Amino acid sequence: MKKKICIVVSAYNNKITKELLVSAKRELKKSGVKKIDIINVPGSFEIPVAISRIINKYDGFIAIGCI
Repeated sequence: MKKKICIVVSAYNNKITKELLVSAKRELKKSGVKKIDIINVPGSFEIPVAISRIINKYDGFIAIGCI
């Protein structure tokens, strides 16, 4: 079964979260994950809200935020 992973990333502190996103995508691809979706949110507090809206559509989530 192919895994669908969603990465929810905060735009706040973009210099840090951008690098974390690049690393997360690289590691997922090395692990054989083919379906990776990215959702951008304004800040870290919006991450759980975004995930709760789509929780049943993915096999797993990665939340990236830095306060």
